[in-house]
Amino acid sequence: MLNIAGRRSTLATVLGVVVLAGSVLVAPPVLAQPDVCRVRNLDLHGAPMSDLQQAIRRADPGNTLEVRGVCIGTYTIRESLTLTARVTPGRPQPVLDGAGQGTVVDVIAPTSSEVRLDNITVTGGDGTSGGIWIQSGAVTLSGSTLVT
Repeated sequence: MLNIAGRRSTLATVLGVVVLAGSVLVAPPVLAQPDVCRVRNLDLHGAPMSDLQQAIRRADPGNTLEVRGVCIGTYTIRESLTLTARVTPGRPQPVLDGAGQGTVVDVIAPTSSEVRLDNITVTGGDGTSGGIWIQSGAVTLSGSTLVT
């Protein structure tokens, strides 16, 4: 190293900034990962699942399923059931995304049944059948549920 009065520290400082700047510029960006689908049956107190349709099939009439993240697919509900959002700070509202595969939520429940969607976004249905199709039963949208 050069040992010229006053220049050694200046050179070290400049090199330190260059190294720091180089590492900052080279560092890959941190990409936010989308929240994966997680579903928990609040009535059965089971472990969370990642398959919403399977959780729907396993639920008993009147159960509440707590949904978190983005659930991709189409879902058929054949009984009274509540899908409610697990709202947590810093995470977006849960989403049911049909990914253009058909009707996102298809309700074929007994006429006395009620399906309730609470604080969930329903999106991505195909152009002909859309977001929610009610063949029988009733559907209640509550909270900030959004169907696009």
